[in-house]
Amino acid sequence: MENPFAAGVVVGARWQITEPLGRGVFGNVFLVTDQTAEVDGEASLNVWNEATTPEKHEAFVLRMKQLEQTNHPNLAGYLDYGQAANGSGFHQFLVSELCDTSLEAYLQTQTASRLPTLEVYQLLEDLVEALVFLHDQNIVHRNIRPSTVVNCDGTWKLAEFGLPQDSAGPKPSAYVAPEVSSGVGRTPQSDMYALGVVGLLCSTGTPNLNHSVPIIRGASLVPRLEQSTDPFLQNLLRRATAPNPDDRITATQLRQILKDS
Repeated sequence: MENPFAAGVVVGARWQITEPLGRGVFGNVFLVTDQTAEVDGEASLNVWNEATTPEKHEAFVLRMKQLEQTNHPNLAGYLDYGQAANGSGFHQFLVSELCDTSLEAYLQTQTASRLPTLEVYQLLEDLVEALVFLHDQNIVHRNIRPSTVVNCDGTWKLAEFGLPQDSAGPKPSAYVAPEVSSGVGRTPQSDMYALGVVGLLCSTGTPNLNHSVPIIRGASLVPRLEQSTDPFLQNLLRRATAPNPDDRITATQLRQILKDS
């Protein structure tokens, strides 16, 4: 059931909805303005589709208290969070920095839905800075994919980082590492796998994001990587998407390699 939040509605006694922006990982996303004028300009409001429970909301608040001071130039900052009531119960919400576009939308504007090699390197350089920062604080992003990679004034950032996941477990996705699909918890190395698949998508222009079972189960990515003409990039993406997490490159290693190249 869709959440009945519409233009003009004020969420959390502060954020007035202007218009819908689309769908995020957890629910519907809206353009909002701050009625307290504490935040200048517009922001992004994500309202969870699923009604929350006291236990889930307690875990959400605890996690957000850990994340609200997590500031980095390559992270889309969190501005506010809470829960809002409607006829079906209470729904969690999260307000974040508003960026210009998501990687998912940006790819749709590119020739063959792929990026030039230099842009792929810039994307990786920006995002790995965010991951080094998060991993150094023992925070796992948990959900890297084109819709959670955003561009703000020419800088690529990670959005929706560190949020609690559905207790039912990860949904099948090309961006979910093989060990996570097998029931192992998310780790910094599962973040690296997801980053590698994002790089794969950007460099090959594969139009079908549902890469399906072979990639989810950790089959070789070499056939898709051969669509990329840059051998150095191919090697980096192979190392990031190794089926065994122990064989994957770390964020710190990738950052150093990109700096040295």
